[in-house]
Amino acid sequence: MMPSENTNKPGAPFLFLLGTLPAYFYACIRQLSVDSGREVVIVRNAPDPLSPFILQETDQIRLKDRASFSRSELTSWIKELGPAGVYVSGWKDRDYLHASRAIKRQGVPVIVGMDNQWYNTFRQRIACVISPFFLKTAFTHIWVPGRFQFEFARRLGFHHSRVLLGLYSADTEKFKEQSQPLFSKRFLYVGRMLTLKGTHLFIDAARQFYQDGIHDWEFVLIGSGPLTDTIPDQPNITYYPFLQQRELAEEAKKGGIFVLPSQRDAWGVVVHEFAAAGYPIVVSEAVGSRDALVKSGYNGTIVPANDPNKLYQALVTLSRMPIQELEQMGTRSSELARGYSPAIWSQTFLNAIDIYEP
Repeated sequence: MMPSENTNKPGAPFLFLLGTLPAYFYACIRQLSVDSGREVVIVRNAPDPLSPFILQETDQIRLKDRASFSRSELTSWIKELGPAGVYVSGWKDRDYLHASRAIKRQGVPVIVGMDNQWYNTFRQRIACVISPFFLKTAFTHIWVPGRFQFEFARRLGFHHSRVLLGLYSADTEKFKEQSQPLFSKRFLYVGRMLTLKGTHLFIDAARQFYQDGIHDWEFVLIGSGPLTDTIPDQPNITYYPFLQQRELAEEAKKGGIFVLPSQRDAWGVVVHEFAAAGYPIVVSEAVGSRDALVKSGYNGTIVPANDPNKLYQALVTLSRMPIQELEQMGTRSSELARGYSPAIWSQTFLNAIDIYEP
């Protein structure tokens, strides 16, 4: 069978139906617009107040407000737009789901993104049962970040040739501009200030370091959220509110060890950002990118989730290592980070669209 008419139609845009739009995902879409030469139209919700990324439209990218469409208006508008391919960020938005079914019936490839790790929960098992009637009627492909999500995608009934890998990438050019940073004795946590992200565990480790007389290591927290008020006024702790991507990349130049002790984290793009920046990495077993970006003893450490003692012990061990070994770990992180980039992401999307046959 031949690819869909819309896919081959010169000038047909690509359409992205999103929830919020993080800056790292926007960097991938910008790369796609450059590589394809096509316009990209994005429908998105208002920014997350805890992560208020500032984004700018370009000549090739149009941003539309999700709230401006009813279900019927959205479906009619998409049909009139005539996209060459569609990406949808999950299946919770029923209006997106309705529109996806309509556009898929026209022979257009519709890719759904999913970052849920497979936990074998009751809800996940139910999703696998209803997928042929609920998901596969709306989507031609499913795009996941890595191995732990791939298993869920296959259980949902998508053929392996229709499961795409590498859903998330950092804006690697921005973070690797500074090449290898000078090493500094500091641990960094970047993310929303939430229990789910393990912010409290990082703060507890900082307290314990200070109480144990280890005063030459700084603990840096960057982000916004309810646990901000729990950050103690302590000489070894520095706090910055949410930073835009360029500001964060500048902060990364100072060097150190990156720490993400989440209790649950689908992927953790910030791990990729700091791996690309050349940092040793410490993550919990709950972080989805651990398999791809962290190898214990090679470029960092993986610790049990929600275990403050194990986290503290891991940080103490790293603090006692020679600087040269930590710098070598950082170099290895940079090497692992090269497996993901906006350019690879863009080509993954284009390959799926180009070879699709209804």
